[in-house]
Amino acid sequence: MENSPRWMPLLVALIFFAISMMCFNLFIPRDQLLYLYDSKRFFLLALLIIVALCVILSNALKTQIVDQYHALSAHTKLVLWALVFTSLVPTLFSVYRVSAITQWLHLGGLVMLASVLVCYFRREHKLFFSMSVWLSILLFFSVAYAFWYRLSHSLPVNNSVFVSFANPRFLSQVQIWFFLPVAYLAHHALKRGKGFIGPVLLLSMNFSVCFTLDARGALLAAIVGFVVMMVADGANRKRWAKLLLISLALGWIISLVLFNPFPAYLFDLEFSAPEIRVDSSGRVALWLETLAFSSFWGHGGGAFACQPFDFARPHNVWLNILVHWGLPSVLLCSLLVLMLAVQVMRTHHRQQRVLGANLLTGLAYSLVSGVLDSPLSQLVATLALASYWATFSASTTNVVVGRVQSISMSALALCVALSSGYLGYKRWDNYPHHIVQNEVKANGLRTQFWVGYNCLEKKDLP
Repeated sequence: MENSPRWMPLLVALIFFAISMMCFNLFIPRDQLLYLYDSKRFFLLALLIIVALCVILSNALKTQIVDQYHALSAHTKLVLWALVFTSLVPTLFSVYRVSAITQWLHLGGLVMLASVLVCYFRREHKLFFSMSVWLSILLFFSVAYAFWYRLSHSLPVNNSVFVSFANPRFLSQVQIWFFLPVAYLAHHALKRGKGFIGPVLLLSMNFSVCFTLDARGALLAAIVGFVVMMVADGANRKRWAKLLLISLALGWIISLVLFNPFPAYLFDLEFSAPEIRVDSSGRVALWLETLAFSSFWGHGGGAFACQPFDFARPHNVWLNILVHWGLPSVLLCSLLVLMLAVQVMRTHHRQQRVLGANLLTGLAYSLVSGVLDSPLSQLVATLALASYWATFSASTTNVVVGRVQSISMSALALCVALSSGYLGYKRWDNYPHHIVQNEVKANGLRTQFWVGYNCLEKKDLP
């Protein structure tokens, strides 16, 4: 039976503590946009360096990673190896080779982190659900604190009032991974007929944040997650539908009563009434621009940020893959998502079903947002992947890590560590020292890996 290293609880505790601090951060003011966004990326890079060094030094971790690989089905391995090949081709032959290789290794480091955490999540199978509860509360109070603070000082409020994040979408990109885990707890409590008030209220609080911040994409993606559960869990379809309708209604009421517009109206303050936007926020034009720039094999990671477009990322995961890794990689990733959806529909393992649907929910939001690009949402997505992966049984064979495998994993881990360190160094080297925190938008900085100056080959491109 596999055992995680003794220090693994310390690593998980560090990750959870850091995410908690970043989800409710009163230390960095909202106008310090560089620190708010880039500090999250620096933590993620430091975490990848720590994990990579642990993999290099620990034979137990190498054995664990190989064990996770052997537990995969044959067709999953085939698709993954094909994806590695089709993504490496544009990476190695990219015009922007440094950006391409470092971003490819960054994603490889995230997969390594997930495989390292799987064993611990398998033992602590309720951990991600507990994390989802606590972090949902912190995200709610990131909005509540800002609203109530401004109201207490007779200041106007709108859908851009919050703390801890540089942009409301960055908050939603983290929150999207917690809807179904919290909903699962609420559903389980409703099924038992007791103790359901707290989980249902918390789920409603999550929806209230979406209404308050006008997070249309996150709201629709969360609803898609519920629809997936209604289809996959046919025996409890009515209960899932009931839970969705109740939490949506309560979330709307909480948003109106606690945030906007009732509190401002009672204090006779300026407010903006909630409205439903029907425009595309420039997404369609951005997507057409992305399609025009794309090619069959792709341009390599980071190539989009090296173009003088208005945005540094396409805000659509499939277009992101198409631009950087080409059409073959898009087809292979689509096949992996299809395999995930089939597994969600077929499995009788309740936690596996909801955690798989949770991944589909995050992917649904990634169709209109940079969920898989932003640092904190990348980290939470990695935890969500590890928790889903942990619902599968470990390999029953006695895994022996050969010398070639050990050297290969150590070499890859070393590359991840060096690449992460290099990306952190280039953040300081690329940024002009005259950039003023509260003038980030005025300077036209385009957020991707960092707030701005993401192209390593073009230092003058903001």
